[in-house]
Amino acid sequence: MNESMRLKPVSPIVFIESIDTFEADGYQISGGTNLFLLTLKNYLDPNHFENPMEFNPSRWLRESRVGIHDQSAFMPFGAGPRVCPGRMLAILEIRLLIAMIYQNFKIEKTTQIDQVKEVFNFTMMPDSVQIRIKHR
Repeated sequence: MNESMRLKPVSPIVFIESIDTFEADGYQISGGTNLFLLTLKNYLDPNHFENPMEFNPSRWLRESRVGIHDQSAFMPFGAGPRVCPGRMLAILEIRLLIAMIYQNFKIEKTTQIDQVKEVFNFTMMPDSVQIRIKHR
């Protein structure tokens, strides 16, 4: 779940408003400034994750971690005082849905990964993914 959200975040941009004035990378940011943070950039940065372009779900298991794993760079539900209040419910729903689907169905991809394009509206979504679902 975390690895999927890292590589294909629903919201690759977090919108926040700065509370206080601060300096970031040599720029002075005034309190009350609206900021758009590109979270996907951190998720694909080798300074935050070992082999960042590789899909590796085991990187989230402590006993399997090798190399760089900066969990503070991972914020699919935002961070700080404005973190999504529904994040725990969303995580529970994701886990339940995946368990229920894979318990009852076999899922096969029918689209080659290089044929899938992403579309950004308010959230990211694929525009052409096809799968085959078979009852177990």
